[in-house]
Amino acid sequence: MTIMLLWMVGGYILAAVAFYSYIVATAQEEPQESMATVIEIAEWQKAREREEITVTRKAA
Repeated sequence: MTIMLLWMVGGYILAAVAFYSYIVATAQEEPQESMATVIEIAEWQKAREREEITVTRKAA
């Protein structure tokens, strides 16, 4: 009886380890923006705001 219980517990542990290994092995890295891209977007937005201000001033 005790040996059977140990086999069952061992089987559950083995299944858990196998499942964890499968998840880790097949996990895909989440795409992340690089800081360079974020800085470029921020600079582009600032330049665009400056252009809108100069266009508004010229029109006025």
